[in-house]
Amino acid sequence: MSYQFELEPLKCSDFERLITKWNLDLPKGTESLDKPGMVRIRGWVLTKEAAQVVLLLKSPGSTVREPLNRARPDVIRTVIGGNPEECPQLVCGFDLQIRMDTSPVQLGFEVDGVAHWIRTIKLKKVLKVLQGEKGYLFLANDSNRSVDQFEGNFPITERNLERWDQYFASMVRTKEDRFFRWTLMVAPGKEYLFPEYYPFQRAESTPVDQFRQRFARFEHEILCAWDEFEAHRELSYPKSDTHWTDYGASIAARQVCQALGLDTQLDDSVRYRLEMRTGDLGSKLNPPVRYPMYVAGFGQTPARLVFDNGITNHGKILAYENTEAPVDARAVLFGDSFSVNMVRWLSLVFRRIVLVHSAASVDPEVLEVENPDYVIAQTNARFVVSPAVFDLDSRNVVREKIGGFSAQERAALEEHISRQPDVAYKGWILDALYSAEKGELMC
Repeated sequence: MSYQFELEPLKCSDFERLITKWNLDLPKGTESLDKPGMVRIRGWVLTKEAAQVVLLLKSPGSTVREPLNRARPDVIRTVIGGNPEECPQLVCGFDLQIRMDTSPVQLGFEVDGVAHWIRTIKLKKVLKVLQGEKGYLFLANDSNRSVDQFEGNFPITERNLERWDQYFASMVRTKEDRFFRWTLMVAPGKEYLFPEYYPFQRAESTPVDQFRQRFARFEHEILCAWDEFEAHRELSYPKSDTHWTDYGASIAARQVCQALGLDTQLDDSVRYRLEMRTGDLGSKLNPPVRYPMYVAGFGQTPARLVFDNGITNHGKILAYENTEAPVDARAVLFGDSFSVNMVRWLSLVFRRIVLVHSAASVDPEVLEVENPDYVIAQTNARFVVSPAVFDLDSRNVVREKIGGFSAQERAALEEHISRQPDVAYKGWILDALYSAEKGELMC
């Protein structure tokens, strides 16, 4: 069981007359919690006329009153313009933590002594696990509506297919300018490999089918045929996780190498061990369940992690180098969480490979820094409804993520990044940490 935020607006016409603009940076409606607890409330408000403003947070039995106490020069520059230091509303931000249970919290502002209630913040219980046949667990209630996709009730819109068109046009144009080879791997959702254990019936046309049909012209570049995964499905996907195993990642890595025209074998010195693990689905059950999972041992291989920017999920940047690699070339992998173990296999192939956690979105600045010979994009089946982009700004992704960190988390990240080599991506983190300390804008 997990909990997802729901933000419900409350109509307050008087407040709308009084403000220029306001924003609730945190929490976001897409965020979730493993359990109720401390929740960060962060944002800002600008009034049309100079006024005394107090943040109000009302829960059953108590009301928190918090004066605006954070300077937000970023807000002043973006919304009002001019020199922030000369603006009387420079201190327009709030940032605090409150304890939330399952009772709703009302958010509002007191302007010159009058209360205006404008949002209700709720925690909704969400079970993100489907229990299928023979102990197989599947994702449910996710923001990508994977069940609806499988049943054909949530297709890719024409607008989003056009945005995918733009993505591939940018990929082709950029590879001609930069002389790299590219491929896109679409990781199969587990429900597609184990349909007989899944509680829902596959539609004749799913978003994955739409995607393959629309972009059939890239049949040699887009890896969306899953025959080999199906042939080794029990080894490729565990019962208790949405992701492929290390063995499944090796299948993906081999297909990537073939698509890139690389006649090379993965290191056959890698050995597997069998471990009992909960996985990202088994851990959500109460009590958690564990199933056996094959785990690859990469410790004896020559590939080494030489940089880690310390960010989890979106914004993560890792760099591996391998002086004994069979392919004396540089590669960039723009992937999602499936790529975390696939990059380990690919690090056995390339002299240098950089992983950017971006779900196939391409950051041109990373291409500029790395000047790669090969570009690998990776997303997964449930993400194809949301097109990747070709103008990702990883700096800003990192900046926004660090903007939501507590002071303790920022200090831990600063300590971690101080031990990393002095490369471009280290500077991105240091810039983001500086911006967070200055309280700059999160949108």
